[in-house]
Amino acid sequence: MYFQFVAIMLLSIMIATGFLHRCTPCAFAIAMIHVFLLDRTNYQKHYF
Repeated sequence: MYFQFVAIMLLSIMIATGFLHRCTPCAFAIAMIHVFLLDRTNYQKHYF
């Protein structure tokens, strides 16, 4: 799990610097969706 948050941090730095500006936001979105869907209570209770 720590690896995934480190990867998200690196992807956000890449977005901020504009490095691979087409691929990086897609990878960032996939990583954030994965973290969001890992916690079942978060999307079942608070995001209707």
